[in-house]
Amino acid sequence: MSWHLLYPLLSSVLYVFATLFIKRSGDLGVGVIRATVVTNVVTGVLALSLIPLGGTIPSLLALYQPLTVAALFVLGQVLIFWSLQIGDVSVATPALGAKPVLVALLAAFVFGREVGWQIWLAAVLSVVAISLLYAVGRVPKRRIPETLLLSLGAAGAYAMADVLLQQWAPAWDGAGRITPILFGFVALLSLPALPWMKPVKKDEFADYRPWLIAGAMFFGVQAMPLTYALATFDDASAINVVYSARGLWSVVFVWMLGHHFFNDERGLGMAVLQSRLAGAVLMTVAVVLALFR
Repeated sequence: MSWHLLYPLLSSVLYVFATLFIKRSGDLGVGVIRATVVTNVVTGVLALSLIPLGGTIPSLLALYQPLTVAALFVLGQVLIFWSLQIGDVSVATPALGAKPVLVALLAAFVFGREVGWQIWLAAVLSVVAISLLYAVGRVPKRRIPETLLLSLGAAGAYAMADVLLQQWAPAWDGAGRITPILFGFVALLSLPALPWMKPVKKDEFADYRPWLIAGAMFFGVQAMPLTYALATFDDASAINVVYSARGLWSVVFVWMLGHHFFNDERGLGMAVLQSRLAGAVLMTVAVVLALFR
């Protein structure tokens, strides 16, 4: 068993709690920009916890590496939020789910990494599984081509960020330096968005503050084992397959706990539930392939 893949598996579970809290804060009026900036700043602070892992800064010129990864990460955020603004989540999310395949393609054909057949199969299965897990029945016809293009662009930006982190981390001697600097840059690159945040209403702020803080904390915590694994174990393709299991956990947790977060997805029809069950089976197969290859 590839024990290091337990790190992204843990992240995939924590990610679901982050999204449930963030979604609830959004329902209460937090706004996408404010949620993104707060989450990125909190993650930047939490990343300082990785400093004791040690490492080195190769040179001041090498700072372009975490800066590039951070810029790709923020670009991915901008593109996915833009796609959700003009389109529908039922189109954007499955397209974003193409990331494991894109990571494998970049690792193999751009950086010459060996990617075994199990990971190729697992990556493809995970994409199909995500499409089934996020089935909502009839897809709203809201600018579908633009939504797909933006979501695939976001997936590409995230994929390139992961592969570059894997490629550059060895020169930094692991995760203890490159990761805190990376998330520090992410926080700094988020600050120019502050002028576009909508004004805060006192009653709304009191309502969404605990949900936003909890969501930002969970998001930051889940990012730590994921980026540690990417920077340490030279296995970005398999890590992304396992991390994509968050789609499975989100369906399971919403079904079990969604009412505590005022989420009403349990009321979806039987056809949608059957589709999600099929997606859950495929995702499980994909994760098992990655873990026991």
